[in-house]
Amino acid sequence: EGDHCPHLKTDATANIRQGIQYNAIGAREGYWLYREHPGDGVLAANGLDLTLVPATDVCHLYRAMRPGQDRGEPWLARALRTLYDLDGYLDAELIRKKNAARFLGFIKRIIQDEDGSPGGGPLGTDAADDDGAATLEFEPGTLQVLADGEDVIFSDPKDVGPNFDMFVRQSLRGVSVAAGVLYEELSGDYTGGNDRTLRAALNSFRRSVEMWQHHLVVFQVCRPVWRRWIDLALLSGALRLPDGMTRQQAYAVNWIPPSWPYIHPVQDVEGKLLEIQGGLSTRTRKVAENGYDSEVVDAEQKADNDRADNLGLVYSSDGRQKVKTATSATADAAAADATGSPASGSNPNA
Repeated sequence: EGDHCPHLKTDATANIRQGIQYNAIGAREGYWLYREHPGDGVLAANGLDLTLVPATDVCHLYRAMRPGQDRGEPWLARALRTLYDLDGYLDAELIRKKNAARFLGFIKRIIQDEDGSPGGGPLGTDAADDDGAATLEFEPGTLQVLADGEDVIFSDPKDVGPNFDMFVRQSLRGVSVAAGVLYEELSGDYTGGNDRTLRAALNSFRRSVEMWQHHLVVFQVCRPVWRRWIDLALLSGALRLPDGMTRQQAYAVNWIPPSWPYIHPVQDVEGKLLEIQGGLSTRTRKVAENGYDSEVVDAEQKADNDRADNLGLVYSSDGRQKVKTATSATADAAAADATGSPASGSNPNA
């Protein structure tokens, strides 16, 4: 966690900034880290002692907002004030709802003589307390007779009306913008838009997520871990590079993130097929977008075809076979009815 590296540790003479030590040319040399998490390090021996860990042994994942930025910031840092105000507003609204549900009432009494005091009388109130106030509890179905000069005033907390939903919605929208996520994903409220607007918003959100995947996670975590794994595997003898392959070539791998689910499966798949048929993309690229390796998919298809051949099975997914699907048969029948000619593959003498 980022808490292991104290951001207050700065020493200009040792070239340390926010817990990160730099060398003479400005490259990161190491990180000063607590042995234990500072939240529970006081309970462990030497838990709050700082140790310099080489930068090559640390994967520092953060979003840099400017060149030369040493540390990152929490994704919700810019929305903390909004979240704090929203939490206070929800608490106040909850208290107002509770008070309204309790059906509070106040008895107004007009005392004309000097000896009059609250408590007792036809209202059946409890005895007055030290401050001279008395209370009365009603039961369901009670018809209470008031004494002369008494009146009942019930509490009527003002309702915020439609402003409550509007305020909460606008606050959550501000939080979603600060965090870089969709309002619908943050709040779970999908009532404000239709299918087309949601799809357009998801496309923009996916571009941001893909940027975070490739420019943050891959560069700051995946590549260092892969390089370290290759180095250790080669040094231990567990892995040998093929003849002619250099270590730099072994470092170069294609990182495939998890795929996005289809919004409209039929339309999305048809769009990908048209891109491949029109030469705008390749099967390898489209398979990678689905989170798979094209070589693995091809091997699985070959295994399926071989198994089908051995069992004497024919499927429409096999491009080597001419299989008429239900959709194509219906289309041929409709065309035959329109032209008056028999459908293809049918026997006119039958």
